[in-house]
Amino acid sequence: MALPAQFWGGMRMFDDQIQSSYALLETYESNVMNANSGGAIIFGSGTQNSTIGESAQWDRSTVSTTHFRNPEVQTDVTADYMRQYVTKTVKLASRWGPTVLDTSTAMWKGIPVDRLGYVRGAQVAARSVNFRAEVAISALKGVFGLAAFAPVKKDIAISPAGTLPVATAANKPSIKFLAEGQAMMGASWGLLQVWLMHSAVFHGIVGDNITNSNRLFSIGTVDVYEFMGKRFLVTDNPQLIKPAETRAAQKHPAEYYTFGLMPGAVSVLSAGEFDSTSEKPTGKDNIQITVQEQDSTIVGVRNMSYNKTTPPSSLTDLSTAANWTADIATWDKIDYCGVQLISNA
Repeated sequence: MALPAQFWGGMRMFDDQIQSSYALLETYESNVMNANSGGAIIFGSGTQNSTIGESAQWDRSTVSTTHFRNPEVQTDVTADYMRQYVTKTVKLASRWGPTVLDTSTAMWKGIPVDRLGYVRGAQVAARSVNFRAEVAISALKGVFGLAAFAPVKKDIAISPAGTLPVATAANKPSIKFLAEGQAMMGASWGLLQVWLMHSAVFHGIVGDNITNSNRLFSIGTVDVYEFMGKRFLVTDNPQLIKPAETRAAQKHPAEYYTFGLMPGAVSVLSAGEFDSTSEKPTGKDNIQITVQEQDSTIVGVRNMSYNKTTPPSSLTDLSTAANWTADIATWDKIDYCGVQLISNA
């Protein structure tokens, strides 16, 4: 494949390839992810000019009871109020690279390089979608760790304080395991759109009978399946695992976190700040290109606020329960972003 005339005369064309490829594929993959997650994890775009963004929303009235009234008697009554609460989202920054692209060796071996920028942009777009999935999982893990959110947290085979169960105490996931999770939503269980889980949990539930599931979507390390009328978003994100622990003769098996999510449970939005740059440094035997890209992501969880004033420096910041605050004082099941289950897959 021939090189375009004056391709190496300016790096702007190469940077444009990366940016246009990234923008197109990142938008496309985000839209596909939205559709296949049932809208539980929202990928999209947004703007936020500070680390913490605030948005006011209407809360439910404090008293939702329907009252009887006497049409023949006029009496004073206590008024209910529609209160407001503030939801806080957080913006975090990410980068890819710097990465050295050995174009000299590629041309020596006859590998086409005239569209290398598009290839790089596509790879960064895929990594961006995977990164946002990691951010969403970390935020959910932090939120479900809140004591105020305990009614929607289900612990299975968790060791008592200061002790460890033997290995035989491990509880494996099952369809019953998911049913128990749905039951925490009461009559609102049908609002759960997708099960977000580790592949070990997924395979523990469906066994080897994967032919009964429908693979809907796959990008990088994230897969979406449909099985028994529910969607399963499967990823081996390390945030979904608490490693096994051994003390003397006791062994506590690894814990796996599974989330059943409602529509709009968590949003991970592109802040529209993607940028890339490249250079061809001299002083070497061969000419190579060094590239680096960056972007920003806005993350928010339904009815929750990120309460730190500094941007997250790692996924651990997002998965730390102390960094989140509940917006609503009195919870009803329809206010939940979903349910959490823990197993020993």
